[in-house]
Amino acid sequence: MKTRCKVHQSMYDHNDKKYIRVIIDDDFYKIVRRKQSFSEYFVKGKNVDNPLYGNILTVKVPFRYNRVSCKFEGAPVQSLKQDDFVDIDVDYMGVWNTGDYSGYTWKLKYIKLIDN
Repeated sequence: MKTRCKVHQSMYDHNDKKYIRVIIDDDFYKIVRRKQSFSEYFVKGKNVDNPLYGNILTVKVPFRYNRVSCKFEGAPVQSLKQDDFVDIDVDYMGVWNTGDYSGYTWKLKYIKLIDN
């Protein structure tokens, strides 16, 4: 799913994984909510990690062997900073359950820095 958005938080580490937070528009927000709502039945944990907080979507950045393993244009994902405009292509990866914790996962496939 492709959209244009704005970087809210540059790439960061959490539990040995890399993430980036982007601000999405209202139309894409509705699409994300609809995709996640189809999977609500599979959420089993009491503590739910929802990557969608308002219009801010947390997206997992595929990172192996000390490098980003998705396509990028304009600038490397590591050098993107807050308020940069980007075109992204993300995939909904579904629900995860571990003990009392559950959540939804979105993965980055492609990102392009838009020059202002």
